[in-house]
Amino acid sequence: MPSKVLPALFVGRRRWLIAALVGLGLFQAALSVFTAYLTPRFLVAGGGGWWLGATLVLGALLVGGVRIVERVISEEAGQDYVREVRRHLITSALVPDKAQNLGATISRSSNDLSAVKNWVAQGIAPIATGIPLILGILVSMFLLTPSLAVVLLVVLLVFGALMRAMAEPLFRRARGVRKVRGKMSGLIADTVTAGEAIRVSGGVKAEVQRVDKLSAKLVRASRERAMISGAMRGSAASITAVLSVLVAITGTFTGATAADITTAVFVSGLLATPITDLGRVGEYRQNLNAARVKLEPIIINARNYNQRERRAARALKRMRHHGNPPGLAHGAVHVADMRDREGRIPELVAAPGSRILLTGQSTKRVERVIRDLVADRVGSDSWVFVAGRQIDGMPAKERRPYIGFASRDIPVERGTISRAVRYRARESDALELLDRVGLRERVERLPDGIRTTLRRGGEPLTPAERGLVKLARAIAGDPPLLILDQLDDQLDPPGRAVLREILEHYPGCVIIRSSDPESVMDVYDIWNVDELRDSQILALPVHALQERGPRRTTHFSGSGESPFGSPPSRSAVDRALEREAMAMATAASEEDEDDV
Repeated sequence: MPSKVLPALFVGRRRWLIAALVGLGLFQAALSVFTAYLTPRFLVAGGGGWWLGATLVLGALLVGGVRIVERVISEEAGQDYVREVRRHLITSALVPDKAQNLGATISRSSNDLSAVKNWVAQGIAPIATGIPLILGILVSMFLLTPSLAVVLLVVLLVFGALMRAMAEPLFRRARGVRKVRGKMSGLIADTVTAGEAIRVSGGVKAEVQRVDKLSAKLVRASRERAMISGAMRGSAASITAVLSVLVAITGTFTGATAADITTAVFVSGLLATPITDLGRVGEYRQNLNAARVKLEPIIINARNYNQRERRAARALKRMRHHGNPPGLAHGAVHVADMRDREGRIPELVAAPGSRILLTGQSTKRVERVIRDLVADRVGSDSWVFVAGRQIDGMPAKERRPYIGFASRDIPVERGTISRAVRYRARESDALELLDRVGLRERVERLPDGIRTTLRRGGEPLTPAERGLVKLARAIAGDPPLLILDQLDDQLDPPGRAVLREILEHYPGCVIIRSSDPESVMDVYDIWNVDELRDSQILALPVHALQERGPRRTTHFSGSGESPFGSPPSRSAVDRALEREAMAMATAASEEDEDDV
């Protein structure tokens, strides 16, 4: 049954590639008819029919040339199709709808995409070329000797029935192989990631044994699949020999001439290649079906993301108001309607030049707020205005100039240093950005300078230098909202000094999550997201805070007060604990009633 989720095959240039394959099949069919016409004449012509023999040799060479062209076109069609599927796969991996395992993603991008490519290049292509060729040979046989053509048709129908009967068992075993292979890929990825902890704990041998056990399961699953696929390939390989024997026997009993029998055997031998290829089609099809089980949800997620981006782009074009909400200065930030299971999250109104410490004992709440601020949470009911633009209603590309984001826990992607620091603002000067964060001299001393390729999360730079690269990217273009998620924890003392200098002069609003905020800021407002009481945090520019003096949500370094502010009057953490206690009490009560 055709998939309604996988990309359409017969579209764009692939349509013409498949049409070319069909044309090659028709050309081979014409060659087979021509061969059937010339062969008996050559057999009775004797020595004077040398030109007929030369023509038959030329026809055989043409068949070889056609097969070369067929292989090139089928490979191109397969790679073009996989390229489209790969785009969906990478899109979904970057915007996952649930937690993703690195090993599983790698398995999808290698094993499953190979199954897709093989189906198109070695499944669709043999069908497109083989069916016209087989039909051409059947026609030529009916024209030559109808009784032998009937034998050929019956054998082919039996062969098709055998392939169909083995398809379902092959699908089950192919899917079993993929399940084990996916588990092993995930285990290997997690094991390598935790390599240092495993070595320190003396667990290398134990982890190798865990992988080896899965390898043994993979060997068994692969052997079971090979039994079915081997039967399919073996049937395809023997069918032409069976055909030749049956054609000779039938011709003898029906009184066909020796020339007719020889021609029929010769022409039926032309079926060897297409039948062998078609014998593998079932294997490739069932491998595709097994891969579809994993690929289709990924493709759906990628399409949903692309649809959201298109809707956001259309909504952006329809927007008439590009200014700030009434009463807010240009470049201001307004965050509201954030809530979770425990209740509302305090509203934030922040002026340009303000500094806000994002804090709270509920890690889930803090991370939820950060994801809402960068518009990375699907289905959020909150809204975030930055410089008059509703961020969560904009396409990701359009959000770049408004938000700069740097996190301790997010690695730097593979690419040159120049690309890394200019990722958000391509028009920025890489050396100038590196100079702002104190990395210019260090980078210029590298053999390739700003063209040095960062690998494995940022090598050859040190962890602190990678943090400065993230900071350079975040401040490129001085976005109105700068969000720093524990970035100072990654920096060494000189790096924190650079961060402090940048924060002192940054023109926009800065929201920072930090375990030691006083090391990078002297004055800031506190946004405690644990607070359940309806409240609004009004964050003023630093110079205004210094002029007005202390406020309830303002902290001055050296004041002797907690850098994280006063505890909330109604805490989301306490509410969650109370709810869990009530749930446990209810469950215990129900168990007591059941005992009675």
